[in-house]
Amino acid sequence: IFWIFRDNEIVPMEIKFQSKGIKAAGGLHWLFLLENGDVYSMGFGLFGQLGRNSLQKDHDKPYIIPLNFKASNIFAGVHLSCILDPDGNMYMFGRIQDEKTRKYIAQRSPKIIWNIQSNNVFISESDDIVLIPKKLEDL
Repeated sequence: IFWIFRDNEIVPMEIKFQSKGIKAAGGLHWLFLLENGDVYSMGFGLFGQLGRNSLQKDHDKPYIIPLNFKASNIFAGVHLSCILDPDGNMYMFGRIQDEKTRKYIAQRSPKIIWNIQSNNVFISESDDIVLIPKKLEDL
């Protein structure tokens, strides 16, 4: 059972959906990683965190995020989503900081940010990203 935002209130909704067991929950959005590497999203997408090239507010059914690669892991922050590919590249979408202006923008579709070579990613409530390297000597 998921809690979704609909008509200005949060309501329960049961969704039967087979995923790899990897689910990421953001503020009011969710990501699901399937065994074949496809990623689905649902929930509140006002900042583009659903990765569907849209700022549509509500999506109460899971839909596939169009990717040109197969995902290996997923992470979600309050208004931010991240997908890792098998080569360690991190793709981000949602509320991110513009590299030049340092202002926050709504990134509507997955954009490659950097190669992290780590599966240990944590996203804080303020959408700060913490990466833990594969080996402690890499610190």
